[in-house]
Amino acid sequence: GPPAEKVYEDPRNSNLLVWIGAPGRGRLCPRDMAGVSPWDSSVQGGDATWEGIRVYRGKILSLDKHLRRLYKSAKSLGFENVHSKEEIMEAIFRTLAANGMRDGAHLRLTLTRG
Repeated sequence: GPPAEKVYEDPRNSNLLVWIGAPGRGRLCPRDMAGVSPWDSSVQGGDATWEGIRVYRGKILSLDKHLRRLYKSAKSLGFENVHSKEEIMEAIFRTLAANGMRDGAHLRLTLTRG
């Protein structure tokens, strides 16, 4: 594939760690190692929900509102095996800490049916 500098517009993103995994089995991994199974519902039928979350001066903007909306969307799509709020918050905070993100960061939190 193309070199990293051609793929990642913002050089701060080239060595990110991302959180992936099913409920109870999440983990951090290098961005270039993350992937979605071709059998995942998001690939097979576009079956996913996501929130774009901003971080400013060490604070996550409107996290509770984002999580309420995410859960509402997951429920309306009929998702049954959804991460707990605690699991999602742990994943967010661990990901931010692992990447040294404290200001001007944007997260794309995505849930799929699996």
